[in-house]
Amino acid sequence: NANFKGWRFEFLYAITDNFSIDTIYEFSRAEDSRIGGRHSYSDFELEAIYAF
Repeated sequence: NANFKGWRFEFLYAITDNFSIDTIYEFSRAEDSRIGGRHSYSDFELEAIYAF
């Protein structure tokens, strides 16, 4: 078992047949702050993808 809970969202948008934008957002936090103290995590990624 782990002492965290969180979410991950991913969004992929095709602008053209060759060009896409990929966005990822993740976050989590301690489920019970009495175990190990308070902590949190977040991450945001933005990728431009060109395929030919």
